[in-house]
Amino acid sequence: MVFAGLTPAHPHMQHPLMMRAIAIFVLLIGFTASAAADFDEGLAAYSQGEFATARAAFEPLAKLDPRALFYLGRMYFRGEGVAVDKARGEALFAQAAALGEAAAMSALAAAANARGETAKAFEWTSKAAAAGHPFAQAQLGQAYEAGDGVTQNRQEAIIWYGRAARGGSAIGAARLYRLGADEDKDKHGSLDEVSARLSRAHAGDSEARVALAALFTDVGADAQAFDWYRLAADQGHHEAEYQVGLAFLNGRGVARNDAGALIWIRRAVGGNHAAAMYQLARAFRLGTGGININEGLALEWYENAIEDGYVAATPELVELFIIGAVRAAKDGNNEDARENIASAIAWSERSVTAGDPAMTFAFAQNLDSGFGGVTAEDDRSAVAIYQIAAQQGSLAASNELVRHFSGGDGVDGGDGGRAADIPTAFFWNAILEADDPDNAQGFGQIAAVQRDQLAGSLSKSQIDNIARRVAAWRGQFRR
Repeated sequence: MVFAGLTPAHPHMQHPLMMRAIAIFVLLIGFTASAAADFDEGLAAYSQGEFATARAAFEPLAKLDPRALFYLGRMYFRGEGVAVDKARGEALFAQAAALGEAAAMSALAAAANARGETAKAFEWTSKAAAAGHPFAQAQLGQAYEAGDGVTQNRQEAIIWYGRAARGGSAIGAARLYRLGADEDKDKHGSLDEVSARLSRAHAGDSEARVALAALFTDVGADAQAFDWYRLAADQGHHEAEYQVGLAFLNGRGVARNDAGALIWIRRAVGGNHAAAMYQLARAFRLGTGGININEGLALEWYENAIEDGYVAATPELVELFIIGAVRAAKDGNNEDARENIASAIAWSERSVTAGDPAMTFAFAQNLDSGFGGVTAEDDRSAVAIYQIAAQQGSLAASNELVRHFSGGDGVDGGDGGRAADIPTAFFWNAILEADDPDNAQGFGQIAAVQRDQLAGSLSKSQIDNIARRVAAWRGQFRR
C-alpha cells in the first residue's frame, strides 16, 4: 500500500525488492563514508607516529580498503608499533597489490630488490608504474636510462620520468630535466639537493617550493608547478604570486581565469615585482580581467616595470607612444605628436644601452619608417642603430645593413646623395652568413644568394680583404 502524500517519484520504487536494494545502497554509502573517515584518522595517527592508534583504525578496514592493508604491511615490515615481521608485511603487501594498490606493488619491488631478486623487482616496479605510482615510475625510468634489468632505452626513460614528474615526483622531474638538457644540466642541482629541497618544501619553506615549481615547469609538468607555486604564493612569496597570476592568465596547469590572474599579479606588484608591473600595464592596455582600458595607467606601469629592471617592457611602451603620436598627428595636434615621438626615442635609446638586440633593432626600424609615418624617415640614424644591433647579435639587423649599403639607403655618397657601397654590403652579408651557417634562423640561405649577387662586383683582393675584416669583427663581437 502506498500512503497518500508518499507516492514515489519513480514507479519502480514501489517494488519491495527495489526498496530493499535502495536501503542496502544507502547503508553502503554510509559505511563507505565512515570507512574513509576511519582511514583518514588512521593515516593522520600513522603520520604522527601514533602506531597503535593507526593499527586500531586500519585493521577493521583491511578487507575493504587496500590502502589500509598496505599500511598494516608497512608497519609489520618495518616494526612500527609491532614486532618486525617481514614475511607478514610482504603477505599484506601482496594482498593489497592484488587489489590494485600501487604503493604495495612498489613496496614488493623494494623488498625483492633488497634480496637481490632483480627480475622480480623489475616486474613489481613495472606493475606499480603502470598503476600510476610516481616513485615507481621514476625508478622504472632510471632502469631504462641505465639499462638495469632491462635493455637500455633513452626514450622509454624519458616517457617514465615524464609520467613520474606529472604525478608529482620531484626526483622524476630532476632526472627528466638532466636527461633532456643539452646545457646547464646542474641548473636545479644534484638529485640529493632536489631531495633535500623537497623535504624543506614539505616543511613549509617557500623558497624551496618556488624552486621545485621551477623544476616542474622546466619539464612541462605544469599542474605540479602550479601546486607548488600556489603554496608559496599563499605564504606571500612575490615571485610565486606572479607565477600563479601567469598560470591563470595563460591557462597553464590550471583553468584560465583572467580575473583571478589579475588578483595575483596585483599582489606581486605590491611586492615591487617588475615583471608583474609589466603584466599589469598590459592589463590596463588590453582590458584584461574585466579591468577598464586606461592607456595612461598602462604607460605608468610600463615605465615602472622598466625602471625596476624589466627592460623587456620597452618595445610595448615605445609602441604605445607611437600609437599616441599617430593619433595626435591625425587629429592635427602636432605638439602632442612630437612629445610622444620624443618619449619613444628617449626610451628606445635606453634600450640600446641595455644591450638587447631585438629592442635595438626595433628602434632602428622605427627610425627607418619614421615612427609609423609621424616623422621623416631617418635612414642614416637607422643604419647607425642597425650596426649596434648587429654587434649585439641581431641577424635581422645585419640583413637590413646589406639592403641599405647595397641600395645606398642612408649611405653618404659624399655629396649628400645616395650611393651604393657594395664592399660594405658584402661585409655585412658575410657577417650574416657566418652567424647562421646552418640556416637555423632562415638567414643563412638568404646570405648565400646575396653573396653570389654581390661578389660579381668585387675583385678577389677586395673579397680577401673583407674576409680579414669579418674575422677581426667577429673576434671582437662574437667571442
